[in-house]
Amino acid sequence: VTPKSDDHSFEPTFRTFDSVSANQTADFSASPLYRISGRITNSSGAGVEGTTLNLGGTKTESRATDTNGNYSFISLPPGNYTVTPSRDGFTFTPEPRVYNNLSQNQTAADFTATATATFTISGRITLGGAGVIGVTVNLSSGTQTKSTTTGENGSYTFNGIAPATYTVRPANWATSPGSITLTDVNGNRTADFSIVGREYIRLGDRVIAIENTPE
Repeated sequence: VTPKSDDHSFEPTFRTFDSVSANQTADFSASPLYRISGRITNSSGAGVEGTTLNLGGTKTESRATDTNGNYSFISLPPGNYTVTPSRDGFTFTPEPRVYNNLSQNQTAADFTATATATFTISGRITLGGAGVIGVTVNLSSGTQTKSTTTGENGSYTFNGIAPATYTVRPANWATSPGSITLTDVNGNRTADFSIVGREYIRLGDRVIAIENTPE
């Protein structure tokens, strides 16, 4: 018989009964375990995915934040702990968090991440090989979205991009590809698209879609 819980440890850890031929009593002594959890956000309040949290002290382990910037260390015995975030391209406030004589759950072990370097994501939207002006392009990361429109030559640029994973998606037009996901951006990146499913005519350097309107 083996008891199990994220919130308690047990002594003994299990009891064994061989050749049972009568009723048996299996008692265990439970001791509480605790958890430390929190969220990593940027200055806009968006979660920062992929940040490593290192737990030091009575028990040591590491966790990475999820897509919303959340993390959790569970089943911690009473003791002294530090939680330290780490990710290339960011500094964190505060650093670290310290919990001495842990005797209850700590669910607000939050940190604010500040990018130490920023980058650009840019590209072109084309139809028949020529750039298309005025196409809306959306950039998203977690719950945060920003938009821009293509200019001359069908080009667009997003400036001030902090390290993270981003999805680029043109709006209102069918494109190939439909979207591009850029994982762990830590430098300038490019994302190009071609408009598909449209008849067009070429007037000098310009390309004009005909027969159909944007979806």
